[in-house]
Amino acid sequence: LTEYSLLLKQIHLDMDINVAYKHEGDFHKYKVTEKHFLGRPVEVSLNDDLVVSTGYSSGLATVYVKTVVHKISVSEEFCSFYLKIDTQDIEASSHFRLSDSGFKRIIACASYKPSKEESTSGSSHAVMDISLPTGIGANEEDLRALVEGVDQLLTDYQIKDGHVILQLNSIPSRDFLCVRFRIFELFQVGFLNPATFTVYEYHRPDKQCTMIYSISDTRLQKVCEGAACTCVEADCAQLQAEVDLAISADSRKEKACKPETAYAYKVRITSATEENVFVKYTATLLVTYKTGEAADENSEVTFIKKMSCTNANLVKGKQYLIMGKEVLQIKHNFSFKYIYPLDSSTWIEYWPTDTTCPSCQAFVENLNNFAEDLFLNSCE
Repeated sequence: LTEYSLLLKQIHLDMDINVAYKHEGDFHKYKVTEKHFLGRPVEVSLNDDLVVSTGYSSGLATVYVKTVVHKISVSEEFCSFYLKIDTQDIEASSHFRLSDSGFKRIIACASYKPSKEESTSGSSHAVMDISLPTGIGANEEDLRALVEGVDQLLTDYQIKDGHVILQLNSIPSRDFLCVRFRIFELFQVGFLNPATFTVYEYHRPDKQCTMIYSISDTRLQKVCEGAACTCVEADCAQLQAEVDLAISADSRKEKACKPETAYAYKVRITSATEENVFVKYTATLLVTYKTGEAADENSEVTFIKKMSCTNANLVKGKQYLIMGKEVLQIKHNFSFKYIYPLDSSTWIEYWPTDTTCPSCQAFVENLNNFAEDLFLNSCE
């Protein structure tokens, strides 16, 4: 319809067309008129991009460029971009906030890898597809600025189904082209799943380059149960000081009643085993103060921590108060296995069974006050 409407205008064709190499200067000139509206095909001898321009001309003309490549070998299936992506902390605003790790910015960069038959100037129209972890949103103000700014780094953007999709005229081969935008927390989740950064040329979506990234400062680790695995943010928990009378019953209740705290248990550790980079603790659930998923009193539960986290070593036979985020669910055969990661958001506190010493007796009484208050009054 657009071409038809343009033809209806019956613009007089009188056009001077200059074709030049992007880096090597002028190449060919055409004069197109109503009588001579076809130009003679010419062969491009240099390996460079072409720039087509017109002066003060009138009319509508179309340029056709045909690329012929003679190859004996089979077609190459390879990634055509170098990728790198990172996040950095910036000062939080009053409107957008990442509650735990502060306000952040994503920096996604790509550089084109031309084939031997291509020039080294850059890619054709390209797409960056940045998936965001569950619960994370992108700042549209930053994205609009990239489209509408003087540099016009992007031609368009779209936020759809947790993906930030960016359109670019070209991605250079000599340097990295980087896109920066702020991200913020939409809602809290227990674990931030790994996200992906994908780049491809618009006309070659089958040749995608993808890498995995995390918005957390901690390293992603893989937790497996049989053949089923999932990735978690494996940061470290901190065991509370033993028999610390400075910790009040109110401070424990405050932790238990936070929205992100999904469970509060009193447990006894029955075994500890090392598996890959993790230590798995098996425990008997003695008392449930705040109900977690798939756990009943006197049942067996599993906790995990990264092996290098030495500040949260649990001892077989000892009792602990453990409060944390939701359980990690792994599909195993035809059922689910539930594992509780001990991360930086987990409250771990030794619960003595020996009350012979005066300090132990006072400490246990403090713990019992916390338990009684939570039982009677819940989270008011």
